[in-house]
Amino acid sequence: MLRLRSKPPLLINMKKTSPSAQTIRLLRTKLKIMLTQSQCQTLLITSAYSGEGKTMITANIGVAFALEGKKVLLIDANLREPKLHKVVGATNVTGLGHYLEGDRLPEVIIRETDVKNLYLLPGTITEADPSELLGSEKMDLLLREVVTQYDYVLIDSPSVLNVTDALVMTAKCCGTLLVVKHNKVSTDILQKVKESIECVNGRIIGSIINQADYIGRS
Repeated sequence: MLRLRSKPPLLINMKKTSPSAQTIRLLRTKLKIMLTQSQCQTLLITSAYSGEGKTMITANIGVAFALEGKKVLLIDANLREPKLHKVVGATNVTGLGHYLEGDRLPEVIIRETDVKNLYLLPGTITEADPSELLGSEKMDLLLREVVTQYDYVLIDSPSVLNVTDALVMTAKCCGTLLVVKHNKVSTDILQKVKESIECVNGRIIGSIINQADYIGRS
């Protein structure tokens, strides 16, 4: 389990020798080993509650892989309060909600970012039920298509305990990374999250303690 000192900016803007930059690169190394061993390309990043830093972590993992030369797609599967586009400096005039509702093609709504090799499919608020859209065959089709075009597909989702969207998506991904804000979530709550994910046949491949007071490994 890795620990990040504070909520970091994007890796590309950090000093290479900063503790946060070093920790994110270490996280990249560990994830690459785990994803390669399990032949996994689709990774869901979620948390127990909102506000634990998963969106920033998702973006930084994507940047880290892209800087290494991997072609990465970030998908914002939060159709209730999308934020990933703001973190990477893009717009969400069109995005995932439009595709799932049937009036956009993936190649139209996927866009380049300012980071080479890093692409974004932004989230968009929808009037339809997000969990039903995310659970649809169209979402399955999208994931099957993008894994043929990208080395890694990183998906930012709503938190597990707030809505059912994350559980819908974790069942569609080959791995789930759990972000835990330091001193915010109890062991009992984490156990509940773990059981909820495993109940839908999701697979937690690791966890990150975010905004800890020190950096280390445990």
